[in-house]
Amino acid sequence: MASIDSTELRRIYESRFNYTDDIAFSRTEPEKPAERVPVDEVLPPELANKLSFDPYAHQANGLNVLSEGENVTVSTATASGKTLIYALDIARRYVDNPDVTGLFIYPMRALTRNQFDNISDLLNNTLGLDIDIGVYDGDTSTERKKEIRANCNVVLTNFAGINHYLSHHQKWARIYQNLDLIVIDESHQYGGIHGMHVAWILRRLKRIVRNYGGDPQYVLTTATTGNPIDHARQLTGEDAELVDNDGSEQGERDIIFWNPPFDPQAGPDPKDSDTGASTSFVSNELTSILASKGIQTLLFTDSRTMTEVGLKRVKSLSKAGVSVQSYHAGHGQKTRRKTERGLRDGTIDTVISTSALELGIDVGGLDATVLAGYPGTSQSFWQ
Repeated sequence: MASIDSTELRRIYESRFNYTDDIAFSRTEPEKPAERVPVDEVLPPELANKLSFDPYAHQANGLNVLSEGENVTVSTATASGKTLIYALDIARRYVDNPDVTGLFIYPMRALTRNQFDNISDLLNNTLGLDIDIGVYDGDTSTERKKEIRANCNVVLTNFAGINHYLSHHQKWARIYQNLDLIVIDESHQYGGIHGMHVAWILRRLKRIVRNYGGDPQYVLTTATTGNPIDHARQLTGEDAELVDNDGSEQGERDIIFWNPPFDPQAGPDPKDSDTGASTSFVSNELTSILASKGIQTLLFTDSRTMTEVGLKRVKSLSKAGVSVQSYHAGHGQKTRRKTERGLRDGTIDTVISTSALELGIDVGGLDATVLAGYPGTSQSFWQ
């Protein structure tokens, strides 16, 4: 994996662009080794023997809480393997009861597809289980939806869909009757008015599921919620145990705050002037340096227009052969999926995106992110 620190980034920037002591703050966070628990302590032998690694401490803790019949809210770092907790839990439930079902709820379709690939690979290929898994959303064909309702053990969907599907609950009778696990991924996304709507959807879902005889446990995952226990209770109406003993390893990480210089001749609002200090211009310049150094980078902008403008600028500033793509909600489904695959398999070096991609894929494998401006909250910054 290519790397670059703040000193090297500044040196390259000075050699190519106008630098006037723009780094306002920088900090290097040291690497942290992993803390693991023997896999046979949390999984039955038929599953433990097929897993080639020991789970992180927080993964084992989450599985233990679930085995005690409690709900769990997992609050650990991005890319710390939170998905493995509920994926392994549904696997051990399936060993005991092949009719078991789980409802995994994600905030974005792109993330749903990404997680479908990861979970399918783990359950069907790694663990060798014959678990049927399906993505059920607006992109799913009518015929496939019928197959999922009739056969699938695990259904991946979103709350907009559930809000619609609840009125046709008779079609979901088999799933609700055997429902053991409801997963709410990226639960911090459900706050404010949106969170209130989701909370009522969950209460409607709970009432219908209980009518069919289901009694599911809840798993909530988040990387940035400040009060995960209270939030889980408000969202689901149920108590949950907190798991926050992050046992995942973390590589060394540089955090840099770059403050573009102010040009008084650019007018009262220099951010809109090509001659003034522009957050957009500087973020594009920094991204081009990272991309040209072989560092897979994601640049977040604040609008669709700036993603397309940034695409042209970064391409023109980067060395030949660097693959740069834009990503936003205005792109078609096939285009977005292609970009997501390119990020995952490494064929795309840089993506300029709006927050549409913030929850679109598991970005743990990225080398760098650039934020063009402060996103408004520290939660959004870390996410």
